[in-house]
Amino acid sequence: MDRSEQRNVQRAFSEIYRPLRFTRAKEVERDLRLPHDYQYDDAEPKAKVEPGTIFGHEIKPAEGESNIQAYARWMTSPENPRFTTVIANRLWKKAMGVGLIEPVDDMRDSTESTNPALMAYLEKLMRESGYDMKGFLAAIFKSKTYQRGAYTKELELGEKYYYPGPLLRRMSAEQAWDSLVTLATVGPDRPNMAFEAELKQRKEAGAKIIATLNSLSPKELLNAAREVAKVAAANADQLKKIRQELEEAQKAKDFAKLKKFQQENGKLTRQLRQKASEVIFTTLEEAGKTGDMDMEEMDGMMEMMMGSGRSNSDNAELRKAREAEFSQLAEQMGVKGDKQMMRSLQNHMRERERNLLRASEIESPAPRGHFLRLFGQSDREVIENATDEASVPQALALMNGPYFSGLLSEFSPLRREVEAKESPQEKIDAIFFTMLSRPATESELSLIRTEVEGAGADAYADVAWAVLNSRHFLFIR
Repeated sequence: MDRSEQRNVQRAFSEIYRPLRFTRAKEVERDLRLPHDYQYDDAEPKAKVEPGTIFGHEIKPAEGESNIQAYARWMTSPENPRFTTVIANRLWKKAMGVGLIEPVDDMRDSTESTNPALMAYLEKLMRESGYDMKGFLAAIFKSKTYQRGAYTKELELGEKYYYPGPLLRRMSAEQAWDSLVTLATVGPDRPNMAFEAELKQRKEAGAKIIATLNSLSPKELLNAAREVAKVAAANADQLKKIRQELEEAQKAKDFAKLKKFQQENGKLTRQLRQKASEVIFTTLEEAGKTGDMDMEEMDGMMEMMMGSGRSNSDNAELRKAREAEFSQLAEQMGVKGDKQMMRSLQNHMRERERNLLRASEIESPAPRGHFLRLFGQSDREVIENATDEASVPQALALMNGPYFSGLLSEFSPLRREVEAKESPQEKIDAIFFTMLSRPATESELSLIRTEVEGAGADAYADVAWAVLNSRHFLFIR
């Protein structure tokens, strides 16, 4: 082929394999050599570059081991001091708010720790634990240093911090969200069964697509790619024009045109994906390798792997698991036999599965507009991209958003805990211990008692709202 056709076919292969979303790294046998005009006195031009480490002890590939494997072994070795230092320092910052070495992502040979003896001890602890990060953090959390009150003064740039206690800081987006979910839902630690079922189906679809593509010969695959390339070439000019229109609409902030061209762009992209599915299926048919699969199933698998298809999340296995969980919760909460309460519990469970899952059960990054993104969850474009900076939309979300209503649900642990208590003092304690893990202060009690005397039982919802919107709830003290 000429270069132009090669490029087109390569793009077509990318489209065919796109649902699998895989990246491959490979090691070449070719030697790495210095440039022909190399002018430093430590080597000759075109000299072979031998593998070596960036710093620390030298390492050579073992028998049968590739250079990449040898490098990975050296990088993660306990004998590599930088590896251990970086992990220990990052986890120390996670717990205490500021690292022994700052910034944590710019460590050099000249970098000095604010407390060398402590840094050396943490490195030793990390190695002895076998790099058990949970165990390492547990040791920090149990220390007197961590258990002191939070340090509330502003830390000046470049100033050494001697750890009179953890630095006062806001919870991460995930911590804040999980705190709300724990207060609002029954069984917050239960897995997202629908998501797990969908993930299982995606894995099965991915395995089937791989087996399907691997069943074709190189020639059959090449012919399929050429067919897809024809469609891509036919759409290329139109796509280029639409993308130019999109850029112009963005610059002009013409949102109506922007939406229109986004839809047209998406339509052409979907057409190309569907064509890839059709071509592969036709190729399989001609080769007599479709088995029990039809075109609709092939297209559905491709769409599901791209995240735009609907999985069969209402399968029998999932329904059975949901029914078992519902029965267990109904008994646990004492509503079995009460039809109205059973319906309410079912609605609560649906709401939890749709909107009140723990951060670890939600795809990361969360969709735009979700609480997690609003409160600074990383979009995973770069490594250090999360933020705990405050903003007005965050305050408005807690004050006026839908999140507080979850705490008032008849099945929320917070409401049930408060309603189980008899005296006003016990109810106030239930709110403060559940939300802040501490009792109310005398000044807080004075305000709350006045509110309870005036509003009666309705006051407890107001108290919970006030606590939720206080700095005490969002900040790690």
